[in-house]
Amino acid sequence: MNFCKKTAIAACLLAVAPFSQASAPFSQVENPGFYHFKLGRYQITALSDGVSELPLDKLLINEPWGKIQHLAAINHLRNPATTSVNAYMINTGEKLIMIDAGSGDFMGSHLGKVSQALKSAGYTPEQVDEIFITHLHPDHIGGLIENGNPVYKNATLWIEKKEADYWLNKDSELKADETEKPFFSQAVKAVEPYIKAGKVRFYSDSHPDSVITRITSEGHTPGHVFYKVTSDGASLVMVGDLLHVGDVQLEDPNVAIRFDTEPKRATETRIRFLKEFAVDGDLIAASHLAFPGVGYVIKAESGYRWKPVSYGADIR
Repeated sequence: MNFCKKTAIAACLLAVAPFSQASAPFSQVENPGFYHFKLGRYQITALSDGVSELPLDKLLINEPWGKIQHLAAINHLRNPATTSVNAYMINTGEKLIMIDAGSGDFMGSHLGKVSQALKSAGYTPEQVDEIFITHLHPDHIGGLIENGNPVYKNATLWIEKKEADYWLNKDSELKADETEKPFFSQAVKAVEPYIKAGKVRFYSDSHPDSVITRITSEGHTPGHVFYKVTSDGASLVMVGDLLHVGDVQLEDPNVAIRFDTEPKRATETRIRFLKEFAVDGDLIAASHLAFPGVGYVIKAESGYRWKPVSYGADIR
Protein backbone atom coordinates (compact mmCIF):
# COMPACT_ATOMS: atom_id res chain seq x y z
CA MET A 1 0.00 0.00 0.00
CA ASN A 2 1.54 3.31 -0.99
CA PHE A 3 2.09 6.23 1.39
CA CYS A 4 -0.74 8.37 -0.05
CA LYS A 5 -3.27 5.60 0.35
CA LYS A 6 -2.17 4.89 3.96
CA THR A 7 -2.43 8.60 4.79
CA ALA A 8 -5.95 8.81 3.38
CA ILE A 9 -7.13 5.78 5.40
CA ALA A 10 -5.61 7.20 8.62
CA ALA A 11 -7.31 10.52 8.04
CA CYS A 12 -10.68 8.81 7.59
CA LEU A 13 -10.22 6.80 10.80
CA LEU A 14 -9.39 9.95 12.77
CA ALA A 15 -12.41 11.70 11.34
CA VAL A 16 -14.87 9.01 12.39
CA ALA A 17 -13.20 8.05 15.68
CA PRO A 18 -15.22 10.45 17.89
CA PHE A 19 -18.47 9.15 16.42
CA SER A 20 -17.58 5.49 16.87
CA GLN A 21 -17.35 5.77 20.66
CA ALA A 22 -20.49 5.03 22.72
CA SER A 23 -21.96 8.14 24.35
CA ALA A 24 -22.20 8.17 28.15
CA PRO A 25 -24.99 10.46 29.38
CA PHE A 26 -25.29 11.06 33.10
CA SER A 27 -27.54 8.57 34.87
CA GLN A 28 -30.92 9.94 35.90
CA VAL A 29 -31.50 7.17 38.46
CA GLU A 30 -31.81 8.46 42.03
CA ASN A 31 -29.57 7.16 44.80
CA PRO A 32 -31.49 4.47 46.70
CA GLY A 33 -31.56 6.62 49.86
CA PHE A 34 -31.49 3.94 52.56
CA TYR A 35 -28.90 2.27 54.77
CA HIS A 36 -29.51 -0.89 56.84
CA PHE A 37 -27.54 -1.99 59.90
CA LYS A 38 -28.16 -4.26 62.88
CA LEU A 39 -28.53 -2.93 66.41
CA GLY A 40 -28.49 -5.98 68.67
CA ARG A 41 -31.29 -8.09 67.22
CA TYR A 42 -33.12 -5.14 65.64
CA GLN A 43 -32.59 -3.79 62.15
CA ILE A 44 -32.22 -0.01 61.82
CA THR A 45 -32.73 1.67 58.46
CA ALA A 46 -31.63 5.24 57.82
CA LEU A 47 -33.93 6.89 55.27
CA SER A 48 -32.76 9.87 53.22
CA ASP A 49 -35.26 12.64 52.56
CA GLY A 50 -32.71 14.37 50.31
CA VAL A 51 -30.49 17.39 50.91
CA SER A 52 -31.11 21.09 51.34
CA GLU A 53 -28.93 24.19 51.16
CA LEU A 54 -28.41 26.25 54.33
CA PRO A 55 -27.09 29.82 53.96
CA LEU A 56 -24.71 29.87 56.89
CA ASP A 57 -24.35 33.65 56.99
CA LYS A 58 -28.12 34.08 57.36
CA LEU A 59 -28.93 31.20 59.72
CA LEU A 60 -26.06 30.57 62.12
CA ILE A 61 -26.00 32.86 65.17
CA ASN A 62 -24.42 33.40 68.63
CA GLU A 63 -20.86 33.71 67.34
CA PRO A 64 -19.20 36.32 65.06
CA TRP A 65 -19.60 35.55 61.37
CA GLY A 66 -15.81 35.61 60.95
CA LYS A 67 -15.42 32.71 63.39
CA ILE A 68 -18.25 30.71 61.79
CA GLN A 69 -16.77 31.38 58.35
CA HIS A 70 -13.36 30.13 59.54
CA LEU A 71 -14.83 26.92 60.99
CA ALA A 72 -16.71 26.34 57.75
CA ALA A 73 -13.61 26.95 55.64
CA ILE A 74 -11.30 24.59 57.54
CA ASN A 75 -13.95 21.88 57.18
CA HIS A 76 -14.30 22.52 53.44
CA LEU A 77 -17.88 23.76 53.77
CA ARG A 78 -19.13 26.16 51.15
CA ASN A 79 -21.84 28.73 51.77
CA PRO A 80 -24.64 27.74 51.44
CA ALA A 81 -23.82 24.37 52.98
CA THR A 82 -25.39 21.14 51.80
CA THR A 83 -27.30 19.54 54.67
CA SER A 84 -28.89 16.09 54.84
CA VAL A 85 -32.42 15.46 56.07
CA ASN A 86 -32.71 11.97 57.58
CA ALA A 87 -35.41 9.81 59.13
CA TYR A 88 -35.05 6.36 60.70
CA MET A 89 -36.85 3.03 60.80
CA ILE A 90 -36.63 0.44 63.58
CA ASN A 91 -37.63 -3.13 62.72
CA THR A 92 -37.96 -5.11 65.94
CA GLY A 93 -38.98 -8.28 64.11
CA GLU A 94 -42.50 -7.73 65.39
CA LYS A 95 -43.28 -4.19 64.30
CA LEU A 96 -41.97 -1.24 62.33
CA ILE A 97 -41.34 2.07 64.10
CA MET A 98 -40.34 5.27 62.31
CA ILE A 99 -38.60 8.26 63.84
CA ASP A 100 -39.82 11.34 61.91
CA ALA A 101 -41.15 11.28 58.36
CA GLY A 102 -39.25 13.82 56.26
CA SER A 103 -40.51 16.88 54.40
CA GLY A 104 -43.10 15.65 51.93
CA ASP A 105 -43.93 18.56 49.62
CA PHE A 106 -43.38 21.23 52.31
CA MET A 107 -39.82 22.21 51.38
CA GLY A 108 -39.20 21.86 47.66
CA SER A 109 -38.23 19.21 45.13
CA HIS A 110 -34.79 18.44 46.57
CA LEU A 111 -36.47 16.92 49.63
CA GLY A 112 -39.55 14.78 50.24
CA LYS A 113 -37.98 11.41 49.44
CA VAL A 114 -38.50 9.41 52.63
CA SER A 115 -41.49 7.39 51.41
CA GLN A 116 -39.61 6.42 48.24
CA ALA A 117 -36.53 5.49 50.29
CA LEU A 118 -38.79 3.38 52.50
CA LYS A 119 -40.06 1.47 49.46
CA SER A 120 -36.52 1.05 48.11
CA ALA A 121 -35.55 -0.40 51.49
CA GLY A 122 -38.18 -3.13 51.08
CA TYR A 123 -41.11 -1.75 53.07
CA THR A 124 -44.46 -0.14 52.31
CA PRO A 125 -46.03 2.78 54.20
CA GLU A 126 -48.94 0.53 55.17
CA GLN A 127 -46.57 -1.71 57.16
CA VAL A 128 -45.48 1.06 59.54
CA ASP A 129 -47.00 0.57 63.00
CA GLU A 130 -45.83 3.68 64.89
CA ILE A 131 -44.17 7.01 64.13
CA PHE A 132 -42.41 8.94 66.88
CA ILE A 133 -41.90 12.64 66.15
CA THR A 134 -38.85 14.43 67.57
CA HIS A 135 -40.50 17.82 66.94
CA LEU A 136 -43.06 19.42 64.65
CA HIS A 137 -40.87 21.34 62.19
CA PRO A 138 -41.89 20.82 58.55
CA ASP A 139 -38.82 18.80 57.52
CA HIS A 140 -39.78 16.17 60.10
CA ILE A 141 -43.53 15.91 59.51
CA GLY A 142 -44.35 17.01 55.94
CA GLY A 143 -43.90 13.43 54.74
CA LEU A 144 -46.78 12.27 56.95
CA ILE A 145 -49.27 13.36 54.29
CA GLU A 146 -49.74 13.36 50.53
CA ASN A 147 -52.51 15.43 48.95
CA GLY A 148 -53.88 16.02 52.44
CA ASN A 149 -54.20 12.32 53.24
CA PRO A 150 -52.17 10.17 55.64
CA VAL A 151 -49.30 8.33 53.95
CA TYR A 152 -48.97 5.90 56.89
CA LYS A 153 -52.62 4.88 57.23
CA ASN A 154 -52.06 2.16 59.83
CA ALA A 155 -49.54 4.00 61.98
CA THR A 156 -50.09 5.57 65.39
CA LEU A 157 -48.42 8.97 65.67
CA TRP A 158 -46.67 9.81 68.96
CA ILE A 159 -46.09 13.51 69.74
CA GLU A 160 -44.81 15.07 72.96
CA LYS A 161 -47.74 17.03 74.46
CA LYS A 162 -45.71 20.18 75.12
CA GLU A 163 -44.69 20.20 71.46
CA ALA A 164 -48.28 19.77 70.28
CA ASP A 165 -49.55 22.41 72.69
CA TYR A 166 -47.21 24.93 71.07
CA TRP A 167 -47.43 24.18 67.33
CA LEU A 168 -51.09 23.18 67.16
CA ASN A 169 -52.19 26.21 69.18
CA LYS A 170 -53.53 29.36 67.46
CA ASP A 171 -52.58 31.55 70.43
CA SER A 172 -48.95 30.43 70.14
CA GLU A 173 -48.98 31.24 66.44
CA LEU A 174 -50.25 34.78 67.08
CA LYS A 175 -47.40 35.43 69.55
CA ALA A 176 -44.68 33.84 67.42
CA ASP A 177 -41.99 35.55 65.39
CA GLU A 178 -43.02 36.18 61.75
CA THR A 179 -40.36 33.82 60.41
CA GLU A 180 -41.81 31.02 62.56
CA LYS A 181 -45.49 31.49 61.68
CA PRO A 182 -45.56 29.22 58.58
CA PHE A 183 -44.46 26.29 60.75
CA PHE A 184 -47.75 26.41 62.67
CA SER A 185 -50.03 25.92 59.66
CA GLN A 186 -47.75 23.20 58.32
CA ALA A 187 -47.90 21.36 61.64
CA VAL A 188 -51.70 21.46 61.63
CA LYS A 189 -51.82 20.36 58.00
CA ALA A 190 -49.57 17.35 58.64
CA VAL A 191 -51.05 16.16 61.94
CA GLU A 192 -54.76 16.90 61.57
CA PRO A 193 -55.56 13.97 59.21
CA TYR A 194 -54.13 11.58 61.82
CA ILE A 195 -56.12 13.27 64.60
CA LYS A 196 -59.31 12.84 62.57
CA ALA A 197 -58.46 9.18 62.06
CA GLY A 198 -57.92 8.69 65.81
CA LYS A 199 -54.27 7.86 65.20
CA VAL A 200 -52.48 10.43 67.39
CA ARG A 201 -51.26 9.95 70.94
CA PHE A 202 -50.05 12.99 72.87
CA TYR A 203 -47.85 12.09 75.83
CA SER A 204 -46.23 14.16 78.56
CA ASP A 205 -44.10 11.68 80.47
CA SER A 206 -43.82 8.18 79.10
CA HIS A 207 -45.65 5.88 76.74
CA PRO A 208 -46.45 2.17 76.74
CA ASP A 209 -43.92 1.26 74.03
CA SER A 210 -41.10 -0.63 75.75
CA VAL A 211 -38.86 -0.35 72.68
CA ILE A 212 -38.52 3.45 72.82
CA THR A 213 -37.21 5.62 75.66
CA ARG A 214 -37.99 9.34 75.51
CA ILE A 215 -35.28 11.88 76.45
CA THR A 216 -36.30 15.50 77.02
CA SER A 217 -34.14 17.86 74.94
CA GLU A 218 -36.01 21.16 74.78
CA GLY A 219 -34.74 24.40 73.29
CA HIS A 220 -34.72 23.88 69.56
CA THR A 221 -38.48 23.67 70.01
CA PRO A 222 -40.58 23.73 73.22
CA GLY A 223 -41.10 19.97 73.26
CA HIS A 224 -38.14 18.62 71.30
CA VAL A 225 -37.28 15.05 72.32
CA PHE A 226 -34.65 12.41 71.59
CA TYR A 227 -35.59 8.74 71.31
CA LYS A 228 -33.38 5.92 72.53
CA VAL A 229 -33.75 2.35 71.31
CA THR A 230 -31.96 -0.56 72.97
CA SER A 231 -31.59 -4.18 71.91
CA ASP A 232 -29.44 -6.86 73.55
CA GLY A 233 -27.30 -4.24 75.27
CA ALA A 234 -26.70 -2.14 72.13
CA SER A 235 -28.34 1.27 71.98
CA LEU A 236 -28.89 4.17 69.58
CA VAL A 237 -30.09 7.69 70.44
CA MET A 238 -31.96 9.54 67.69
CA VAL A 239 -31.21 13.16 68.47
CA GLY A 240 -33.37 15.04 65.96
CA ASP A 241 -32.07 18.60 65.54
CA LEU A 242 -29.36 18.66 68.18
CA LEU A 243 -27.07 19.64 65.28
CA HIS A 244 -27.76 21.35 61.95
CA VAL A 245 -24.25 22.09 60.65
CA GLY A 246 -22.17 19.49 62.42
CA ASP A 247 -18.74 20.61 61.20
CA VAL A 248 -19.31 24.02 62.78
CA GLN A 249 -21.43 23.17 65.83
CA LEU A 250 -19.33 20.23 66.97
CA GLU A 251 -16.23 22.40 67.12
CA ASP A 252 -18.17 25.29 68.64
CA PRO A 253 -21.42 24.12 70.31
CA ASN A 254 -22.29 27.74 71.14
CA VAL A 255 -23.28 28.29 67.51
CA ALA A 256 -27.07 28.24 67.27
CA ILE A 257 -29.47 28.48 64.33
CA ARG A 258 -32.34 30.88 63.70
CA PHE A 259 -34.77 27.95 63.63
CA ASP A 260 -34.25 27.51 67.40
CA THR A 261 -37.34 28.67 69.31
CA GLU A 262 -35.09 29.34 72.32
CA PRO A 263 -31.48 29.68 71.08
CA LYS A 264 -29.98 29.98 74.58
CA ARG A 265 -31.73 26.85 75.81
CA ALA A 266 -30.95 24.98 72.59
CA THR A 267 -27.27 25.82 73.05
CA GLU A 268 -27.31 24.63 76.67
CA THR A 269 -28.96 21.38 75.56
CA ARG A 270 -26.37 20.84 72.83
CA ILE A 271 -23.42 21.48 75.19
CA ARG A 272 -24.85 19.14 77.81
CA PHE A 273 -25.61 16.23 75.48
CA LEU A 274 -22.45 16.43 73.37
CA LYS A 275 -20.46 16.09 76.59
CA GLU A 276 -22.60 13.14 77.73
CA PHE A 277 -22.40 11.37 74.36
CA ALA A 278 -18.61 11.79 74.22
CA VAL A 279 -18.10 10.55 77.79
CA ASP A 280 -20.54 7.63 77.55
CA GLY A 281 -19.62 6.61 73.99
CA ASP A 282 -23.26 6.65 72.86
CA LEU A 283 -24.10 5.84 69.26
CA ILE A 284 -26.32 8.60 67.88
CA ALA A 285 -28.37 9.23 64.74
CA ALA A 286 -28.78 12.88 63.74
CA SER A 287 -31.37 14.26 61.37
CA HIS A 288 -29.02 16.75 59.68
CA LEU A 289 -25.59 15.15 59.66
CA ALA A 290 -24.37 13.68 56.37
CA PHE A 291 -26.47 10.63 55.48
CA PRO A 292 -26.87 8.17 57.11
CA GLY A 293 -26.08 10.47 60.05
CA VAL A 294 -25.09 7.62 62.39
CA GLY A 295 -21.92 7.68 64.46
CA TYR A 296 -20.14 8.80 67.61
CA VAL A 297 -19.24 12.14 69.20
CA ILE A 298 -15.54 12.21 70.10
CA LYS A 299 -13.95 14.78 72.41
CA ALA A 300 -11.33 16.83 70.56
CA GLU A 301 -8.75 19.38 71.67
CA SER A 302 -11.22 22.08 70.69
CA GLY A 303 -14.85 21.02 70.95
CA TYR A 304 -15.77 17.66 69.42
CA ARG A 305 -15.43 15.69 66.21
CA TRP A 306 -17.69 13.22 64.42
CA LYS A 307 -16.82 9.55 63.86
CA PRO A 308 -19.28 7.92 61.43
CA VAL A 309 -20.04 4.24 61.86
CA SER A 310 -17.92 2.03 59.65
CA TYR A 311 -19.77 1.11 56.47
CA GLY A 312 -21.46 -2.27 56.82
CA ALA A 313 -20.78 -2.57 60.54
CA ASP A 314 -23.41 -4.00 62.86
CA ILE A 315 -23.66 -2.67 66.41
CA ARG A 316 -23.47 -5.18 69.26
